[in-house]
Amino acid sequence: MTQTPTIPALQLPQRPVMASVGTQTEWERDVQPSVSEQLNVSLRCDSSYADNDQIDPDYLPEDAPPHEAEWHIAEVGSAIVVKAEGEQCVIGGDGRADTPGHCAKYESYTVMDLKRRQILDTQLVQSNEVGGSYHMELEGMKRCLARLQESSVEIEAVVTDRHKQIAKWLREEKGNVTHYTDIWHCAKGSAAAVKLEELVFNKYLLKDLATLSPHYQTYDLEAFHSLLNQFAPKMTAFHFQAMNGRVLLAVMHFNENSNRQSKISRDGKEQYSIHYPKYRKGDPIVRKIKTAPTHNYVGELVKRVDILVASNTHQPLADKPPTLASQYVTPEKGELVLRHRGRFI
Repeated sequence: MTQTPTIPALQLPQRPVMASVGTQTEWERDVQPSVSEQLNVSLRCDSSYADNDQIDPDYLPEDAPPHEAEWHIAEVGSAIVVKAEGEQCVIGGDGRADTPGHCAKYESYTVMDLKRRQILDTQLVQSNEVGGSYHMELEGMKRCLARLQESSVEIEAVVTDRHKQIAKWLREEKGNVTHYTDIWHCAKGSAAAVKLEELVFNKYLLKDLATLSPHYQTYDLEAFHSLLNQFAPKMTAFHFQAMNGRVLLAVMHFNENSNRQSKISRDGKEQYSIHYPKYRKGDPIVRKIKTAPTHNYVGELVKRVDILVASNTHQPLADKPPTLASQYVTPEKGELVLRHRGRFI
């Protein structure tokens, strides 16, 4: 009798939790530890599929005809393909670097349908692909919009932060798409102004004010980036494929739980909890309590793996760029020793 191999539970590193209740976002509280518990599943080996009737035909890799105005997201290797039908989309885009500061190795750029609060695509860029970390965000935007164009997604408008490279590229290369600036990012950029004169006559601020988004903002993308910290903490280094996989897992978790309803009490009223965020300096606020998150995407992933195992199909990993160290030539050890000794001669 063949013993069934078991995939070990995915251990998601947890960030330290501050004493203040308001220091963790709703996404951070929901994602752990239930995701790792859900991933503690058994994977059947090839011999388990002696009878093909054991495979559920509903999960064979055939695309059902899409229903109008519904989103269909299919996992193909390590890329997300999105197809949309119906009205045009208002797209929000934002990037998240893997480390603080200006020397990041990775940038995951994510675009979201702001009307439906669903992530459409995410692209992972490595700094040596574009000549430095400063250029990663623009490259991520280009790749995301190219993927949406391949999937025949019609874009009505794009909402981003105040990134000047992206604004210039959209203006010159995507002139038929309206570009708006997220209000929160614009306000954050002007908060440092102390003198009213500097604020009013700042030419960059005046230029951004003319492009402020009138309806949709990118705060849901900020919530996704907060969630992503639980799947890919910034204090931990990952190789390219591991980082890409963690980003995609975070996308699936977010899309499944982005529109959860509020909890209702026995008397039919919405439930709230009290929080003490740092920015309020001790002043309490209330937030709606949402229903518990679900992890149905985990079961779907396992079923996809079952199909690959049953069909003995090899699913290649996504192509990865060369490592950052590959651009440097390491001299022989003996030469380094001579250099070291030569300092004292």
